[in-house]
Amino acid sequence: FNPNKKKLPQLDTTFLEFAGEDLEKVVSKDGIGRLPEMIEAVLLAVDGKKRKILFVLVTPWKKAREQDEVVFKFLKYVDSINNPPLHSATRVLLISQWDTHDMSRKLSNDRTDITEQFASANMNKTFGVLKNKNNKYNHSIGKYSIGNATPVRGQDGTEIDWFREPNLHYPEKLWEQIYLHFTGHKLNTTSWF
Repeated sequence: FNPNKKKLPQLDTTFLEFAGEDLEKVVSKDGIGRLPEMIEAVLLAVDGKKRKILFVLVTPWKKAREQDEVVFKFLKYVDSINNPPLHSATRVLLISQWDTHDMSRKLSNDRTDITEQFASANMNKTFGVLKNKNNKYNHSIGKYSIGNATPVRGQDGTEIDWFREPNLHYPEKLWEQIYLHFTGHKLNTTSWF
């Protein structure tokens, strides 16, 4: 990533995306399961002294309640891996498709506390891990949307979200904060969301 401002450093990043199916393997009837070996190997190999770590967890608001257990167990699993830099990694929970939620129309786009209220009510286990008063790490919860969508009925009668227009606000804010997290430099002077 090369910022437009020439004085700012280039950001070299590596992204590792986990499919929902892989994260679900962490949830087992006996407690905490395991990730596929390739993903676990990458997590064990991360050297937190050379690279900062950031977990971005994305959950559509419509599936928040059902994904709470999966995200919670993933966070607990990461804390159980024998690699201390993972334990102190910043974690960001993004509640996606926020533009389709009723709360999005009630409050300003710049308020983050509404998503924390939503996560507390709908993802209480995950919320407890991220916002534990004894937690000394900087974890965040925010809303995310790629644009305005309207729920419509498809030809088969199922409800789908019709994407009307892009909204670059959330992607820009996310990249600004990723850049700040890894370089310590601000692209702009705004906060997470």
